[in-house]
Amino acid sequence: MRQDESLRNHVIEKLGYWTGDDPSELTIRVEGAVVTIMGEVGSYARKVSILRVASRVRGIRSVFEAIRVNPSLADWRTDGELTASAIMELAWNISVPGHEIRVRARAGVLTLSGTVKSSYQAYVAGQALETLPGLVDIVNRIEIELPALKLMFRRLFAHH
Repeated sequence: MRQDESLRNHVIEKLGYWTGDDPSELTIRVEGAVVTIMGEVGSYARKVSILRVASRVRGIRSVFEAIRVNPSLADWRTDGELTASAIMELAWNISVPGHEIRVRARAGVLTLSGTVKSSYQAYVAGQALETLPGLVDIVNRIEIELPALKLMFRRLFAHH
């Protein structure tokens, strides 16, 4: 019990230091070295930042979140505007084959799909969009192309 309280205090301290936010706006609980963070934030970027900081606190084994993103009116975007911004952001990112990724927005949630050559490209595609104004969440359904595995299966089953 005492260790969980100590971990909770470390999470709160790190959130205040690294995000510059007031963590008192969030409900933070720790039980068995698992932190639960609940509350509402104004941007997806802030939500991601909070989760990254909490997961890096020494002694925390897992992070569970129930953080709702509620963008301000100034940041609000239509789904069309959000989709267009995401497509442009992916096109400008040299680590991501933007032409291979499809983007769809619905109620501020971006869904990414398509196929890329590496898990790094799939990860970076989602990460590149985290700061878009009006974004509520990202669902990354990008698949990884595995040419060597496909070739191996073709050769394996070609003999039968």
